[in-house]
Amino acid sequence: MATEKAIEKKTTQPSQGAAMIKTSGNTCFTIMPFGGWFDEYYTSIYKPAIISAGLHPCRADDWYRPSAIVNDIWAYTKSAKLILADLTGKNPNVFYELGLAHALAKPAILIA
Repeated sequence: MATEKAIEKKTTQPSQGAAMIKTSGNTCFTIMPFGGWFDEYYTSIYKPAIISAGLHPCRADDWYRPSAIVNDIWAYTKSAKLILADLTGKNPNVFYELGLAHALAKPAILIA
């Protein structure tokens, strides 16, 4: 019984990382695949462009910790002023995250 309550409590609380996400209201959340040339593209092209637009760039893998990334995605999406979505490769995770953004009526820039 005590174990069930501990599990219930653990699964209903947001991840520690989600609570740590800054909600400045001036964030551009970039949703895109991770790894390979995508990481290079994010670092060398997207981030500088976002910064020059006066926004704070962030991506779901910006926080490295043992927590559910889905909580971070939800927190980033809710707090973002703008969504930048790279649809290259038709990644299902990117489409899912874009759907969350659309459900919240967030403005989104789509790149393919």
